[in-house]
Amino acid sequence: MNGCFVKLLAGAALGSVAMFGAQINTISEKYGDGEAPYTVTTNIPGLSSATVICDDDIDSWASSGSWPVVETSLTTIDGGVPSYMEFGGPQGAVGTKKYIQASTTTYQQAAYLAVEEMIYAANYSIGNNKYIVDAIQTAIWDLFCTSGCASVSNGGNESTSYWTSLVTGAGWLGTQGNNGFQAQVVAMAGEINFLTDSADHTPGGGGTGTSYQEFIVITPEPATYALFGMGLILLSLGTFRRRAKKSN
Repeated sequence: MNGCFVKLLAGAALGSVAMFGAQINTISEKYGDGEAPYTVTTNIPGLSSATVICDDDIDSWASSGSWPVVETSLTTIDGGVPSYMEFGGPQGAVGTKKYIQASTTTYQQAAYLAVEEMIYAANYSIGNNKYIVDAIQTAIWDLFCTSGCASVSNGGNESTSYWTSLVTGAGWLGTQGNNGFQAQVVAMAGEINFLTDSADHTPGGGGTGTSYQEFIVITPEPATYALFGMGLILLSLGTFRRRAKKSN
């Protein structure tokens, strides 16, 4: 493709965002069974289509129509949760569900679990992965919820409590403070973003009785990391074998 044409397309995409603002154009269930994760299309450059994880069990989304969003990097949240994020405001309640005013740590925990969910979702139809995805999803929701929260209890890593304890227990900080799960997610913070309804980011707010849910997007998707890592291993093994033959 002609280099000038590529630049023209990129410029048009940036111009669209500048003129109309970032927005989610469509959203659908990735596997069509009423469960997370979801697939969205957006007008955000480099994010035309992406798999997203929902961190908000208070609100909802509609498959018809689009809505404006603010894209926030986890690196930004590391300095404090912006007030425009779904749980950046004061704690409150919607119906029987009560939600918290989130901390930086809470969003880091949600991001870590989102990475785990994406990894299992990449092999959704294999074994019990579907149930593990459900357990991780409810654990993400429960980080922001204090009562009336969703949960599943199927034992082991198919239970909400398993994943909640993973990011709230000793393993979060690690034995030396720099080798825990928190350090892992902070190291990839630049690749984790949150898409928040910018028209009404108050949980349960909005003219129709609800604002749109907040979503976590990870680029590249964690499954890509796994494939990339496997490629490096195979490449190194091939190099080792070639060197071994030469030495013989």
